[in-house]
Amino acid sequence: MFRNHHHPFRPRIGLALGGGGARGFAHLGVLQAFEEHHIPIDFICGTSMGAIIGALYAREPDARAVRREVLNLLESDILKSSGIQLTQKLERISRNKILGPPVEQLVRFYRLFQYATRDHLMQDETIREALSMLFDEDLRIEDLALPFASVAVDLITGERVIFDRGPLRRSVLASASIPGIFSPVQWHEQRLVDGAVLSLVPISAAYALGADLVIAVDVSPVFDRSPKLNAASDILLRCDDLLSRAFNALRLSEADVVLTPIKTDSSWSDFGRVDEFVRAGYAGTISEMKNLKRAVGFPGNWLRLLRRKIRARSSWADGPVPTRLESSSAE
Repeated sequence: MFRNHHHPFRPRIGLALGGGGARGFAHLGVLQAFEEHHIPIDFICGTSMGAIIGALYAREPDARAVRREVLNLLESDILKSSGIQLTQKLERISRNKILGPPVEQLVRFYRLFQYATRDHLMQDETIREALSMLFDEDLRIEDLALPFASVAVDLITGERVIFDRGPLRRSVLASASIPGIFSPVQWHEQRLVDGAVLSLVPISAAYALGADLVIAVDVSPVFDRSPKLNAASDILLRCDDLLSRAFNALRLSEADVVLTPIKTDSSWSDFGRVDEFVRAGYAGTISEMKNLKRAVGFPGNWLRLLRRKIRARSSWADGPVPTRLESSSAE
């Protein structure tokens, strides 16, 4: 286990872990590489799966221990009865040249029907039971070993909501409620969903917590250069993907270092590829280790730090998307 102690002459390092479903397990490999090479972490911010992994690590800064907890969850009956495994099988079949097209059409019609009759596809009990297995109900963000924040989005106001205090489980639930998959989390007058809607990687949250330098981990899949464009829905989805990627690239430019460890095409529901994603996170971080150590090193960094901090703060504080720091309790 590597525990960080901040030196007064060292920049404060914020780690921003992005969303991506099962691909987010790559964060475990990133954290393992950080520990082995003594890359300090002063703040952790997470969105969606990044919030889950980040919260686990902030509670106990030990990548191997966190990995054991995640594997125990995946081997439990919670996910086996959730419908995720069926989603995995259908997506694998859809890649088959012969069986793929009809299966894909059936899945599309089913989802259209579900979206027209309800606000989510999967039972909320799935994610709530999973989080209850990982986090005690009375555990608060303030009690974690490392400063932590999760990011959600309020569907009513359009604001990013950064939870940096209050009940941990509730804040992570809001950050990980994928729109259309799980129903929004009702909190006071807010309806909160996955923070990845506006912040796939929560770089601005890390600056809000006081980071001088931010290391962003983006677990987006590789860009598909052979998309299916046979139907109007295919074209609309492609346009939405292009827009999302462009916006994400703009936000990633605010970070000092960006790690993109996923080099394969993969789905958010590929929970059977945990080991592969962990290895990818580790290998991707090791390949950038020289740049990482140069970024967090003391000599020659202060002028660059000052410029970065001024630009980053003006970006997240005065940008077009309003941001609110908030507690996940009624304090």
